[in-house]
Amino acid sequence: TDLLIWPEAATPFLFERETEYRGEVTDLVRTHGVPLLLGSPALRYYPNGRPYLLNSAYFLAPDGEVLGRYDKQHLVPFGEYIPLKSSLLFFLDKLVEGIGDFEAGTTATVLSVPAKSGASPAPNPARFGVVICYEVIFPDLVREFASGGAGFMVTITNDAWFGASAAPFQHFGMVVLRAVENRRTFARAANTGISGFIDPQGHILQATPIFEER
Repeated sequence: TDLLIWPEAATPFLFERETEYRGEVTDLVRTHGVPLLLGSPALRYYPNGRPYLLNSAYFLAPDGEVLGRYDKQHLVPFGEYIPLKSSLLFFLDKLVEGIGDFEAGTTATVLSVPAKSGASPAPNPARFGVVICYEVIFPDLVREFASGGAGFMVTITNDAWFGASAAPFQHFGMVVLRAVENRRTFARAANTGISGFIDPQGHILQATPIFEER
């Protein structure tokens, strides 16, 4: 195995700050010697000391060290933030209680899969981009990763909000469009939704049912 991918919300804790849980994850990675991509919030602070969150994807090396992080750029309105809250919609609160304010990331970070232990470094290491949840519906965002050198794409999502409806299938269908537009293979890891692989021509190579462990 060259890469493990966990879905968004698979680790419901602050990876950087909760050392006991972080230790369990890094021990798992070291035991198997395989890099891992996982979703976790990142806690940061404004200059005035008020906290905020980033919806992030962390990429761990086989030794457990963090190789990189991507911060979600397109946040879900009324879920992760309230648009125009300081002016027009000051009286509203988010639909998701108990979750702090999120800020958007600013960079389409491209990550590189490290060479396996004992192997010679690849002249052209596999590079990939990550889009989180509904970011995959934005063609211009995915194009940024492809233009930045991503040879394949990963999308991680928590589709539990959708329940047993048409929405998980619609969400998965958007990945097919992004694959064809950018001529990139997609790997998708979904919490309760459809996980699978789509090739650059839009062929669905593998897909799981919803609400089923695999």
